Amino acid sequence: MRPQFGIVFTPAPHADLVRWATLAEEGGFERLGIADSPSLYRDAYALMAVVLSKTRRIHVGPRVTNPMLVHPGVMASTLASLSELSGGRVYMGIGTGHSALLNVGLKPASLGTLRSFVVAVRSLLTTGEAEWQGKHARMTWRAEQPVPIYVAAGGPKSLEMAGEIGDGVIIGNGMTPEVVVHDMACIERGARTSGRALRDLHLQWLMAACVADDPEQAGREARAQMCSNAHSVFQHGIEGQFVPAPLKERVQALSDGYMVTEHARPGESAHNAQLVDELGLREYLMDRFGIVGSPERCVERIKELQSRGINAFWMSVHTTEKERVIRLLSEKVLPHFL
Repeated sequence: MRPQFGIVFTPAPHADLVRWATLAEEGGFERLGIADSPSLYRDAYALMAVVLSKTRRIHVGPRVTNPMLVHPGVMASTLASLSELSGGRVYMGIGTGHSALLNVGLKPASLGTLRSFVVAVRSLLTTGEAEWQGKHARMTWRAEQPVPIYVAAGGPKSLEMAGEIGDGVIIGNGMTPEVVVHDMACIERGARTSGRALRDLHLQWLMAACVADDPEQAGREARAQMCSNAHSVFQHGIEGQFVPAPLKERVQALSDGYMVTEHARPGESAHNAQLVDELGLREYLMDRFGIVGSPERCVERIKELQSRGINAFWMSVHTTEKERVIRLLSEKVLPHFL
């Protein structure tokens, strides 16, 4: 089966983001995610409007938003407006929240809140009516094209819920064999709850991606993003997270030492990037969370992951040389699969 490729950027000056998005679209990427973390980055939705107006095919959405900072009516209207602007090239990626909430002193949302928010947004988009926190909400207009909702999930309960209520699932727990088997089983249980099968859902695997002709350079540049991926997974503890016993103490230290104010900040001097090597975890994080290395190694890695049942690759590219990474992926990696 032909794999699908998406790409994720943190918001940047609009001219830069448009250039990266255009390169990604031309290179064969089908989806673009723009990080929604207002304390750290520019507004994702204003930039989505600009990117959608300057591209023709690529689908764009928040990757990911959360249910704590806006009313579902605001989210539904924003998504519908962007869908109308783009001819239906909009989706919503949503999770319980990470840096967007931690940096304003809020805790991640409960699964109950996430479920209620997703149900309310979908209802507003499809029927114009919804219930939210005991109040009735209305939306008197609707976009003609559907807006898919992808739920980002990590723990067993959230994976099951995502399989139950999502049009698709964004999976960020990593890609080692035991993690893939576990996560798919959880999602399948949730899908059955809503009368669906695993094949009815679009499963998208989130990973750190960095490619360079020098594999060592790629590994250095990927450290900050891999550390961010790891903190998202391990912030609530490492038990039951398939961490090898000899690495548990170091992985816990990585999570404890993570600086959320530098979430996904690229650069070899960044605290989170340095922490990875201080704890000797680069190879482990590359194996669990990354497609990292030379173009040839990245092709091999994608084939390896396909053999585990992964067929939708959502690549987080948070390096200082994004254009180089996009071009190498587009010219030397993706053509092997498109």
